[in-house]
Amino acid sequence: MDTYLTFAKKPAKKFCCIDFVNPKDHTKPVHEMTNIGVNRTVDCTCHVDAMIFAFECFHDGWGVVRLVGVPHKEVAFNTHLMNFLNAKTLKGAFFGNYKPHTNLPDVVKIYTRKELELELEKFIMHDGPFQQIKLCSSF
Repeated sequence: MDTYLTFAKKPAKKFCCIDFVNPKDHTKPVHEMTNIGVNRTVDCTCHVDAMIFAFECFHDGWGVVRLVGVPHKEVAFNTHLMNFLNAKTLKGAFFGNYKPHTNLPDVVKIYTRKELELELEKFIMHDGPFQQIKLCSSF
């Protein structure tokens, strides 16, 4: 499920998104729209409100969210403890299911051999010199 408003459907389908919901088009939360919630969500926005939304739109009693990326260090992820006691699962990752030391070099090799088509330019929001790398967390 993609709720990121500027993320196009075609690239999202490459990442197995099936349904697309723009929260601005609805007055109810996703779990109320579907009457039961969803099974799985992935959030790549790094915005804590979107991460909480992705976590709380599950069925009561199960569901898995994968949070990819890191929000600002001073922002708290606030949710009710019952969400965890109801067997909802929260998983975090910097690279999806890939492990940096073992899997990422293989992904780079596949990409450089042009066996994997990703339009990486669409995922780059900011660029700058290496000397400004500490500013990345402020974007």
